[in-house]
Amino acid sequence: MDEVRQRLAFKWDELNVLETMLSVGGFDRDYARKLFRDSLEDAYIEGFASAEYMLKQEEDIEEDLLLLAVDKEYDGESIFTKFDNYYENGEADKLKTLMDSEFHRAYSQGGLDMASKSGRTVYKTWETMQDDRVRETHDYLDGQTIPLSDKFVTLDLDEADAPGGFSLPENNANCRCWLSYSAE
Repeated sequence: MDEVRQRLAFKWDELNVLETMLSVGGFDRDYARKLFRDSLEDAYIEGFASAEYMLKQEEDIEEDLLLLAVDKEYDGESIFTKFDNYYENGEADKLKTLMDSEFHRAYSQGGLDMASKSGRTVYKTWETMQDDRVRETHDYLDGQTIPLSDKFVTLDLDEADAPGGFSLPENNANCRCWLSYSAE
């Protein structure tokens, strides 16, 4: 699992470089949006590949599932519309939060999609980065293993299929947790 944790940390580092580049500016909005979109696709693919590695099984990525994970809307508003607004208005903090949250959600969704394609009984285990930045509501989940179709429940009773999928923003923002997978 250390290899998966290290690969995810490396992807977070790549995202931080992109966020720094965008905060400095100098890119036109459409190009900046393309970089953001590419990072989400990369996150999905990495999440998918990590689940393949853990389950020791290869599957093909379905383009429609990747697009569904990347082209997310909240309350009828595309994440790319939010990105455009934050980028054009120079709202670097909001832009970073959006990019982190959506990157994380796409990574988690890639893993879930791969695991659901495996055709086996799959279990998911909540993993933290095991450092002093892990929040109490997620430290509580660390190591919990449940069936793939079940939801994780935090101490504050928020539910999610995976990290990055909670209904309360405070349980998603700055979260670096991930799932490991096992199968019967």
